[in-house]
Parts: sequence; structure tokens; C-alpha cells
Amino acid sequence: MTLNRSRWAAVGAAVAVTLGAGGIGLVRAATPESDPSVFVPITNCRIFDTRSNHDIGPFNEPLGPDSEITVDGHGETGNCVIPETATALQLNMTAVLATETTHLTVWPADAEMPTSSSMNPQFGHGTAYNAVTTRLSPTGEFKVYNLLGEVGVIADVTGYFVAAENAPSGPAPAAAAADGEDVADIGTDDATVVDATISVDGPGIVQATAVGTASGDVAADDLWCSLSDTTVFDDGSVQKVQLTAADAPTNMTVMRSFEVAEAGDLTASLVCKVSGTATATVENPQLSLTYLPAEAPAETTTTVAAP
Repeated sequence: MTLNRSRWAAVGAAVAVTLGAGGIGLVRAATPESDPSVFVPITNCRIFDTRSNHDIGPFNEPLGPDSEITVDGHGETGNCVIPETATALQLNMTAVLATETTHLTVWPADAEMPTSSSMNPQFGHGTAYNAVTTRLSPTGEFKVYNLLGEVGVIADVTGYFVAAENAPSGPAPAAAAADGEDVADIGTDDATVVDATISVDGPGIVQATAVGTASGDVAADDLWCSLSDTTVFDDGSVQKVQLTAADAPTNMTVMRSFEVAEAGDLTASLVCKVSGTATATVENPQLSLTYLPAEAPAETTTTVAAP
């Protein structure tokens, strides 16, 4: 079923979003006892890479069948430094060279493994991408499970959640959003699907998130989408979507953090292209930007003795 704009609005209404110091606060409305949390966007960092030729994190071989790894999400882990107060992580996950069609599940280390999947790599389709949010156990750990065959798994952290009372101090973030029109006949050339512009007051980070649904005129080729600060396809943050028939669109989510060095306007674009001979359509594209200012340096006073 196509995700139409009215459904998107209903989903958005189910979660209260507040802008405050340090990030975006997400107040879960499902249970009254839920405590509010704050999302803190960071510059993307790689927390682990299981490929044998990449020395990032403690894992250096693909996940085998019916196997799991436990990942430390606190402190210096991989190329990341995550505070001990983090309660959950926002990840961009990539699966490569699956020897069988399988699924990956990500969940907090202190809980039972859920029956739902987080990613669904397919044999013969090269690379799979997905954005995954996982809560951390009280000791700061999460697990990744693989069902069948062998698969290389890479995870980048784009931000983390902390309890509201642990939110970093500093100026409140600014936000901007754009609701684009449907874009059809996307081919092998770079095509801008939706863009949004945000004004920043100085150095900091802009977290960009794009969502939409994609389909193709055949179910054989792949649609590649990235977030760029130009209108050119940029591999800084990429999601590959296997095209399906027009009556079965596939959800897509692309996330990326941009560092800004000075005040001005930043325009981010969702740019897509098809890897084969098919053409694709992206419907209901949405792009949101959040600017988190860098903390101002503390004022210092220098005393000079009189000669």
C-alpha cells in the first residue's frame, strides 16, 4: 500500500517532537510511564565493520549462520566516542556480500531477540542499507543477529538518545522541512527528488533525514539515493532500494550529518538514480533538517601584571 500524505501526517501525530537544548526530544506517547528522551545528532562515525580487511571495532570476520555479536555502544568504540549517558543509538547499517538471502536483527543486549528483522540482505544483490534505531542495555550494549549464510555488516552512528535531564547544554537547535512532489522517470542520471534549506548561526552540525516510497517500471533494477549538499549524487550517505512493481512501493530512509563551519544557509538535496535500464518513481518525498550549534567556547580572563 502506498504511504500517502495523510498516513504520513497520522504517523507524525503519534509522536510529540520538541525542540530544545541539545537536540530533538521525542516523547513516546505509547505508555504513560515513558520518560522523555533527547536525540543528539553527531558527525557520522563507524562503530564496527566485520569485514576482515577493515580494522574498525572488535569484529574482523562476517557474521555466520545463526550467529550474533554483542556491540559496546558506550565510550570509545570503533571510531566513535559515545557518552555513558546514551540510552539508544541511531545507526546507518550496511550489509555486504551475503552468501544467502537472510535477515539481520538488531536489539538491546538485555532483552530477548525480537521476531522482526532490521535488514533483509539478498544473495546476489551486492549491498543492502537501512536506518536502524536500537535501545542500549543498562551496560550500553546491543546485539546483531544473522539468520543464514555469511554476511559482512557495517554500522555508522549518526546520533544517540539521552534522558532529557542529561541533554547537553547549549543553544537550542533550529529545524526546517520540505514536502516534495512525486518524481517519476528517474533514470541513470542524477535526479533531485526534494531539497530543503536551513539557516545556521555558526559552526555546528546539520542532521538530514529523507523518507519516501520508491517503485519501478520493472522489478529488476536498483534505485540509489543519497543526501548531498549539492545537486550531485554523493556517496556520503546512500541507500539502495530494490525496485518493485508500481503497486508495491518500497519504503526508503536516508540519513546524513553535515558539518557547518560558519553562519549561512545550507541546502541539502535527496538525489537519486537507477543502476540499470529501468526507470523509477519516488512518491511522497519528505526531507527534514535539524541544526545543532556547536557549544560556544567558555570565556576566559587573562590578568596582566603592571610593569
